[in-house]
Amino acid sequence: MKLIMALVVYLGMAAFLGWGIFHAAKGGYGPLAISGVVFAVAFGKFGCLPPKQH
Repeated sequence: MKLIMALVVYLGMAAFLGWGIFHAAKGGYGPLAISGVVFAVAFGKFGCLPPKQH
């Protein structure tokens, strides 16, 4: 189940970044900046932090 959820989240972030790149090509850099920050924060929070120890 975690693999499927990871794929869904990855595809969602790719679509969001693609949307930002599409708008950047038209001259609007706001969506690209927002999507880049969201991607970096999500990657840092879920990809780089060690697992919680109980």
